[in-house]
Amino acid sequence: MPPSSASCGRGPGEYRHGNAGTGQLIALCEETSGKDLSELFGTWLFGEKKPAQG
Repeated sequence: MPPSSASCGRGPGEYRHGNAGTGQLIALCEETSGKDLSELFGTWLFGEKKPAQG
């Protein structure tokens, strides 16, 4: 399952009543997970196929 704003730490509170760009979303999710999510987001947001689950 792709990360959502609920799983991305402080994002929902920090950007309440505002906007966050794609780069900000990716950075928040990587910070929260402690992982490099570039492959996931590259596939999910910019690729032609859905990311693998599991």
